[in-house]
Amino acid sequence: MGVTVARVSEPSAPAPAQPERQGSARVVFEGNRDLTRDDLLEVMRTDDVDAGPYDPDVLERDLLLIAAAYYDHGYVNVKVGEPIVVTAKDGTVDIRIPISEGVRFRIGKLEIDERDANGASVPPLGGIPLRERLRPRDGDWFSRKVLIEDLSAIRRLYHDEGYGSVEADPETELDPQHATMDVTIPVHRGPLVTIDHVNVVGDAGIPVDRLRRAIRIADGSPYGETKLDEARARVVALGVDVWVSTESNPSTTSWTVTFEVQARHP
Repeated sequence: MGVTVARVSEPSAPAPAQPERQGSARVVFEGNRDLTRDDLLEVMRTDDVDAGPYDPDVLERDLLLIAAAYYDHGYVNVKVGEPIVVTAKDGTVDIRIPISEGVRFRIGKLEIDERDANGASVPPLGGIPLRERLRPRDGDWFSRKVLIEDLSAIRRLYHDEGYGSVEADPETELDPQHATMDVTIPVHRGPLVTIDHVNVVGDAGIPVDRLRRAIRIADGSPYGETKLDEARARVVALGVDVWVSTESNPSTTSWTVTFEVQARHP
């Protein structure tokens, strides 16, 4: 998605005095109906008038953020056109962004189910059907954000039970005539994973033994996403920056976890 840039000369007739906004941008949306100008400006990184220099790279990313905001409100066929950027000699920038919202979609039917390699239904973890862990109900407006959040929680559920990998990727089917979308989510869990070894690398100015005591994860213990998050939080509390990564060993059921630490600069 590109950005069309036009340069115009200053008018020959004297213009009324206005506050100087060298390099600042004024954003105008064309075609938006459901989402207001304020709604769209809120998700953008390009700030409106008097906010500083206009950055074309930031505007490119903003177009994706605008589309995402519409997906979150059920407008899955939204089209965000190429912005027209008009720059005057004094650096003042006007940005016009055309939008075709399209039709807003409701959820027709939302189904989620886990099956094994033979296609047989698998009892849900924790005894709660996966469908009950999803907030959207059939007939609700579709929201990409809500669905992503709920699926992230379901993936964490599996991770915390020791399953290092789980697939839960939505498959959608649109019915434009009725403005509905059917969503099917097949779930496939990987094997149980153990943490083969915990590495601590970096220079944080703290003895490794003290860092390991804060981590509290023993070699050979079951994998768990929340377990790693809590370990990271305990190390951060010591006053250092921490990055946690996992690496699968030749055996896919055995992973190495690395805590990379670095002294926090004031």
